Amino acid sequence: MLHGLLPDVPRHICSKSERVLLDYQQVCQNYYGTAGSGSTMGVPIVVQDAQADRLLRQWESLPKKERDEFKQWQQRSSLAAPLLRSLAEDPRRGGADLADKLWRMTSMAALEPAEGRTLHKRLTALRNVQTQVEIARAHGMAVIPNEGGLSLSCDELRVIDAVAQEQKRHWFHAAAGLDESVGREAASNLAHLIWWHMACMEDGAKAWKTPGGTLRQRRFGRIAEAAASDGEPDVESPAVSPGMGPPQRSRSSKSGASASSDESPHAESAGFRRPKRVVLFSGHDTTVMALAAKLGFNLPPPKFGGYLLFELHDGGQVKCKYNQDPSKRAATASSLTSRQLPKDPSKGFVEFDDLPEGSTPLKTFKERCQNKAMKSAARRLGMLERTDSWSRSDGEGSESSSSRRSGTRALGASLLQGMDPLTRDRAEVAFKAMDPSNTGSVSVKSLTKTANELGVEISPEALQLAAECFGDEGGSQFTRERFLELWALLDQAYLGWDT
Repeated sequence: MLHGLLPDVPRHICSKSERVLLDYQQVCQNYYGTAGSGSTMGVPIVVQDAQADRLLRQWESLPKKERDEFKQWQQRSSLAAPLLRSLAEDPRRGGADLADKLWRMTSMAALEPAEGRTLHKRLTALRNVQTQVEIARAHGMAVIPNEGGLSLSCDELRVIDAVAQEQKRHWFHAAAGLDESVGREAASNLAHLIWWHMACMEDGAKAWKTPGGTLRQRRFGRIAEAAASDGEPDVESPAVSPGMGPPQRSRSSKSGASASSDESPHAESAGFRRPKRVVLFSGHDTTVMALAAKLGFNLPPPKFGGYLLFELHDGGQVKCKYNQDPSKRAATASSLTSRQLPKDPSKGFVEFDDLPEGSTPLKTFKERCQNKAMKSAARRLGMLERTDSWSRSDGEGSESSSSRRSGTRALGASLLQGMDPLTRDRAEVAFKAMDPSNTGSVSVKSLTKTANELGVEISPEALQLAAECFGDEGGSQFTRERFLELWALLDQAYLGWDT
């Protein structure tokens, strides 16, 4: 996808551990060839590890109890889908014969007529069969070759596709009689990050065009930030934007993101950065469908390369477009129809093609996508780096390690007692997110990983100090109580930080 969008831009595949590639100035020097050699390494495409599911497969990374409850809801929704029920309950539809034939062709365990496995349950596996069919067709291969020489008729392929499409719709959109709200939050992290990039583009473009000193630069100031209604700035510290592309793309258009003759000569000296112009996230069809549910509309499930596209235009207007199957509709972004987001998602899902044409104000997009808990977590974790703002000694002039540890912990415990309910709730949400297995503690590794996912980098020195003050004896775990005490300290440090 990146090659198709930017064919002349050099690229470089790297792992997340290659930290130098994530440094803004280093990337610019290497990309633009200003490091002295005149050569370019290209845009870094960062390959995330297998544990990055909290972003693209959020529903798989919930705490066990919540994950099990979601899976049960998803299964009930799938089994209640009307086309699947008809195929399973009406002998004239031939559902049993089709399931048996596919079992012989694929040996897929979910299709096996095992004891206790109902025909309804077996037929839900047709979505996996359809994936195999699409892969074969996309690569010009035979469709499900098998030792028995069996083949699928056109009618059978149509039934498989129809059931699979219906099943995918019910991954996150409830079948009749089930609670629709359950599937709406399955992509809340991704929606938040897409909005966040939009806000970075909007504010960054303003900063780039504004003479130095008009907009204030913040601590993690690659962007200028506007004040949010809840008293916190709109945008967290900028996440390292891996070129991991979605089928969802955020793109700024004519918002001043590119250099032009009217750019302020003071912008770069004031510390502002050119905003990103393209952000790509690459996921599965499940990712796209979950995001659609979060935004309040229904999509025909995407084929290979299908994508949701979000464009940011002048005046803070967001255009939302969808290309279900680029192999059949090789459309340019400008030729796709932009749709407005539903005005009230709580009233039920709307088919994407039934939405009115037009754009959505960025403010509305924010209201639909922003995750206050994620924003709060990024802010507080960002304060870890400012150790002077939260670490304390227990006596004047005493700077020993034990003094700092006891003084800091005592202050955290005191602040926790007076923490307001909303902040405490968000701290509890952050703890649960970092302890998905419900062990009762958060590892230093999990805390660091969460910070990285939110775009916050914590130095080893700051992390070591936090572990010394609030960790267990080995310094590798934070119990729930100690984590909340640390959070109370970071909260006060953030609120008292002079911006």
